[in-house]
Amino acid sequence: MKKIILFFILILISGCGIQGMTVIEPSLTLTTDKEVYHSGEIIHITSIINSPIEANASIKFYGIHASRYRLDQTFPINLNKGKNTVTVDYTSPRCNVCGGIREGTYQISADLIYNNEVYLNSSIDVEIKQ
Repeated sequence: MKKIILFFILILISGCGIQGMTVIEPSLTLTTDKEVYHSGEIIHITSIINSPIEANASIKFYGIHASRYRLDQTFPINLNKGKNTVTVDYTSPRCNVCGGIREGTYQISADLIYNNEVYLNSSIDVEIKQ
């Protein structure tokens, strides 16, 4: 009887090990389709979020700062465990005195907001020309 119980305990222990269990490190990666844009051109922004949990959150895209953020958009998202992709298209502002920005390098950022706090953040530089 003791041998049978020991046998079942060994089966349970070997079957319940954490072999094959994958740990997902939370991360947020931000990319654009190009590095250089011209005035009025569409910037395709992609964020890849690796989430260790399923959760309701939001993602805020902001950047191209010239006295204020020209890009400032927030979207609710339903995170799945693992890889999540969120894309947004943004038309770059005009490079002229009236448009308020000069040619140059600008930063685009994204914040993943969970429970009203910034959980992850990522930034990327883009160049805007006339």
